Amino acid sequence: MNHASMSEFYETSNRIFSNPEIFQAKLQLPRSRLDLEPSKIAWTNITHLTMGDAVEFSNFLLLITALPRAVKLDIAEITLQNHPYEMLNETEDFIKPFESRIEDLRMYVNTEMYPTPLPAIEYVVLRIHSLRRVRLSKDAVLPARVIAKLLEPNYPHLVELVIDNAY
Repeated sequence: MNHASMSEFYETSNRIFSNPEIFQAKLQLPRSRLDLEPSKIAWTNITHLTMGDAVEFSNFLLLITALPRAVKLDIAEITLQNHPYEMLNETEDFIKPFESRIEDLRMYVNTEMYPTPLPAIEYVVLRIHSLRRVRLSKDAVLPARVIAKLLEPNYPHLVELVIDNAY
């Protein structure tokens, strides 16, 4: 989309999805080559969001905080241009949680392109305390379960977390 149509998209979608008369809304954005900028959205009433396009990890984090009522988030692919190792400070005993209601998260990180996506997955899972289910790419499920089990003593929300295959 060109700049004018993106501006119109943000204006229209913000008006619809922040309307106080709309209590909840589902939005599906199929593969549209939409380069979404979370800082420009005001989708306070979206409860379910499905995105068919890839989202860069730092924009994904902004998206989580930009959707205060979201309970289900389904992202086709997370790209890791900025590796999340810097975000996980090993000296911290506790990572501050996001203000989020997300309970069900599907995030696919291409492990052929990014052979070590676990820091990104770990970062997100530790920051969203409302999570009940995380669906990941098949080869990330077992390592993510092991990490969650190891971190349960410091992060009690991980005890009930279900981690399974997204596909």
